[in-house]
Amino acid sequence: ARPITPPSLCEIVFHTDAAGVSYTNVNGARVFHPSKERGVACVAGSTPSEVWGWCKLEWDRDFLCNQVDEKGAHFGSKSATLEAVGLLLPFLAFPAALVGGDITFYVDNIAVHYGWMNGKVKYDKQAAVILRCVHVLSGYLGCRIRVSHIHRNSSDLATLADELSRLNNPRSSRGLEMLTRAEGGVMKSRAMSRW
Repeated sequence: ARPITPPSLCEIVFHTDAAGVSYTNVNGARVFHPSKERGVACVAGSTPSEVWGWCKLEWDRDFLCNQVDEKGAHFGSKSATLEAVGLLLPFLAFPAALVGGDITFYVDNIAVHYGWMNGKVKYDKQAAVILRCVHVLSGYLGCRIRVSHIHRNSSDLATLADELSRLNNPRSSRGLEMLTRAEGGVMKSRAMSRW
């Protein structure tokens, strides 16, 4: 297990969230519910007045609904894998801002939190590989990572990340105000369906 380190006074804070797809079993077959585009989002900042960046990655529908892992589990229902990708987003979008920093990720998935602390995610190889990638990237950039669990939509920034992961515009004028002041954008990837 990794040692627990307290946050620094100059920590860089990210709230991340991911949205998969919902489904029901009908006569032994999965029926996916039609929904709007889904993805993973990351909001950078400690408080709503200090949001300085955001990004989101859209999932390919084929990746969510048709692709399966080695055990036959659909990626659209593997919440730990989807949430772990959120930890990678800042390394893709803001690498220069992370160099030498003390970074705290707030996630609403307890498996990602414990997976980071233990260095593995039991029963989810893909999530474990993604967390190892974050570990390697953090070493390369010389930054320290903390992953903390928070309840879903427990803060304004967690709610904003949740809304962005569902690829909606923020529902509140406050959310829109936070985003207009910040640098950010949407990343589209079709590579995930070939993963």
